[in-house]
Amino acid sequence: MKYLYRLFILAFLFSQQSYGQFWENNFIYANAGISTGNFLGVEAGFNYIKYEKLYFGLNYANPSDEAKNKPVDYSGGLLGSDEVKDIHHSFKVSSGYVITLNPKKTIRLNLRGGIGVRWSRIATDFQQHSTGAGWFSSTTYSYDRESKYSAEITVFPAIEFPLARGYGLSLGPTLSVADGRTFVGLSLNNIFGVVRGKTSANPPPN
Repeated sequence: MKYLYRLFILAFLFSQQSYGQFWENNFIYANAGISTGNFLGVEAGFNYIKYEKLYFGLNYANPSDEAKNKPVDYSGGLLGSDEVKDIHHSFKVSSGYVITLNPKKTIRLNLRGGIGVRWSRIATDFQQHSTGAGWFSSTTYSYDRESKYSAEITVFPAIEFPLARGYGLSLGPTLSVADGRTFVGLSLNNIFGVVRGKTSANPPPN
């Protein structure tokens, strides 16, 4: 029986060592942030970097832009408070390749892209309504929204700064194309989870 206990203890110690080694070069983390360009939106995702080189992700973005069907005489009201936007929801899977840029492994380049589906809520069928008369007349619009689904291709490389083991920042350009509507911009994200290894900031001497 004592040999079984010893074997169990050895297996447990080996598993703990392997578990610790796994997190030294495999990172799992989430991201949340904003993006802007010819659109404005938020984004979030779940990310996995394997062996500090291979990237895989599930990503969501919620860009909105000026309504394409808006009448030319449409007024957005005071300070644009009533501006009409087309609203989009993007869901994609992505992959890429990671390049470490410094010995401390606190800066890395994530060359990534993905494919997915874009669900768009398009403002359409604008109807003009006039009220009052003469100097006191005003014009307003009502509109409907229609849903549209389309395939999407996105390229969104990023420079990631894993400032600590559990937190960092990500900054990069984004290009997303779906059904003739292209979004180009810049994104800034918080990244949190296991974003680097324990020893990343203190590499062993050569």
